[in-house]
Amino acid sequence: MQDVSLTLSHFDSFKEDTEYEIKITPGVLAYKDGSYLEKEVVSHFKIRSKFAERVVSKVEVTPQLTEGKYIDIDLASQTLTIFEDGRNLGSYKISTGKYSMPTPKGQFAIRNKVKRAYSSTYNLWMPYWMAFTWMGHGIHELPEWAGGIKEGESHLGIPVSHGCVRLGVGPAERVYNWVDIGTPVVVH
Repeated sequence: MQDVSLTLSHFDSFKEDTEYEIKITPGVLAYKDGSYLEKEVVSHFKIRSKFAERVVSKVEVTPQLTEGKYIDIDLASQTLTIFEDGRNLGSYKISTGKYSMPTPKGQFAIRNKVKRAYSSTYNLWMPYWMAFTWMGHGIHELPEWAGGIKEGESHLGIPVSHGCVRLGVGPAERVYNWVDIGTPVVVH
């Protein structure tokens, strides 16, 4: 029996805009309980840029709106999905508000966009800012603290923000470039 692991450093040798296939054969240690794969698993991926997009594959999201563009934010799975005319264009891991400062639930709309917004309250930069409430909630890339230190991507998938929706490097820019002022945002 084999134990296999991949880290982000393995992606350094891959070429951009090239599709790859990974096959994991039966007998590989696959679960924390010590059990092994019984069937072959095949997965395809493509390196899109130096900062590969953190696309969440295999996420089944039923669109709540089937006409036009909209952003779906699932607090339970910590996933943001962009839809256009009912088609899933991409799902990404996010970090939403922590228990004491939750991300509000409901239907909203993109109010404004700022490529590099600054919060004087927290003394940090929020690249690719997209406000969706008048109370200061927005979608943005991982924040940058004074001195240029960026919040770690290890927080994605964990609700740790002050109510905003954080996206990783790459996905935030993609969503920012795709979204229009007025695009609906559904948080559930």
